[in-house]
Amino acid sequence: MQVITSAILAIAVGCCGLWPTTGNTAPTYSPLMSGGEHMGKLIGGNGGGPFQARCPAGESYLAGLEVTTDERISTIKLMCAARQGNNLVNAMSMGSDIGKVTYDRHSQVCPAGGAVNAVQVQSDGYDVIGVWSIALRCSDAHGVLPIGQPNYATLAGTPQLTKNFSSPNRIDGADECPAGYIAKGVWGHSGLFIDSIGLICDWVPADPPPTVSNAGQPIKVTGAGGASPRPSSGFDGNWSVTSNLGNFEIDLLLVHGSTMGAELKGNPGLNAGAHGLQVDATHAQLTLNPNPQNHAGSLSLSLGSDGNSIAGSGTLSGFAVTLQGTRMTATH
Repeated sequence: MQVITSAILAIAVGCCGLWPTTGNTAPTYSPLMSGGEHMGKLIGGNGGGPFQARCPAGESYLAGLEVTTDERISTIKLMCAARQGNNLVNAMSMGSDIGKVTYDRHSQVCPAGGAVNAVQVQSDGYDVIGVWSIALRCSDAHGVLPIGQPNYATLAGTPQLTKNFSSPNRIDGADECPAGYIAKGVWGHSGLFIDSIGLICDWVPADPPPTVSNAGQPIKVTGAGGASPRPSSGFDGNWSVTSNLGNFEIDLLLVHGSTMGAELKGNPGLNAGAHGLQVDATHAQLTLNPNPQNHAGSLSLSLGSDGNSIAGSGTLSGFAVTLQGTRMTATH
């Protein structure tokens, strides 16, 4: 039996269901503009008993996984790390093995202090479908992807296709955390191996402002206190857009500092995530994440003086685009 240990950090396409998906459950909800836990969709077979595993409460998030393999992925264990600013630090295995322990144990974590914010799963089988490959996409610790290609931490066994002449049933799929979320844990079904798996995502709070010395002056305290709110932006919200390439919707969210997350959806068949920067109070830049429709491109956006209109230009799938948009719910 050959066991493939993918210790490399693979570059692959990924976002918002951006791999072909079949046999997957739907997420419990997909809140772009709200906090709270998000249960992603399950990908894989329907056998085994249910499990849920989370990193410890507080600022501890999923940095990777530890697995054992025997053709399929037999067990998984969380690799959790504490958040410090935009990074996760001191990753370590947490909890017990989920599944039935077999021979080859190895682990992968996101490099450079990255956090898991999406997953690609491959599973197959003849009578029973089991997971044989899990690729974890890495973002920073606020769920923001780097400019360019993100890193992946990949853990794999051996597909059934390599052992037999006939093709097994195959269920592949992917899912990602909403903008501003990163993975807190995983859920799924397991028995003799991992039958299915999905992400449990959690909102990442904004960092508090830096401490400023008052040089011995009295400190004035106002407000009710509590956690720092997520930063706000004039670009935040849902925008109805008309362009020379068709009509679509852009959902924008300032995630952390000046970094932004977005979703583009509409005509013609556009369904892609995006990431970028708010350059100043009235200008932002977005780059599309890879997706199965192979839509690629970037947009430069300007916020109108009324706060309820945007204009922009750029490229989508190799075509020049100019657009005008209005806020779907006016702010005033």
